[in-house]
Amino acid sequence: MRRARTCATGRETAALSDDRLLSGLLGVIFDTRKLLVKLLFFLAEIERRRLNEDLGHKSLHEFCIRRYRMSLGAAHRRVTTLRLALRFPLRRKLEHARSMMRHSNPKGDLGVIVERAMDLLMQDP
Repeated sequence: MRRARTCATGRETAALSDDRLLSGLLGVIFDTRKLLVKLLFFLAEIERRRLNEDLGHKSLHEFCIRRYRMSLGAAHRRVTTLRLALRFPLRRKLEHARSMMRHSNPKGDLGVIVERAMDLLMQDP
């Protein structure tokens, strides 16, 4: 089953002003990052349930390559990122806090950054 194509075509992007093109690219990059995080959550749950093993794959890496046709490199990067995120949740929260600060605090006010980071660190994992 193929999904309907909803991305911009070459003609659509060619018609954009420079400012709209650059802001559109920023939106696509942000959406890509959100999708990667969602992908990692799905992979974590698949591994937690051991669905890869139930489907005959010895590892999550093999599962990604054989079932979803990821390249060796893409599967490696995603599984490695997942393992690191699960192993170092504090670092994940700090990275999230830093990312949030870039969007909500463009001037980089240190007090706001520290306050937001502390809020995130005090949350349950």
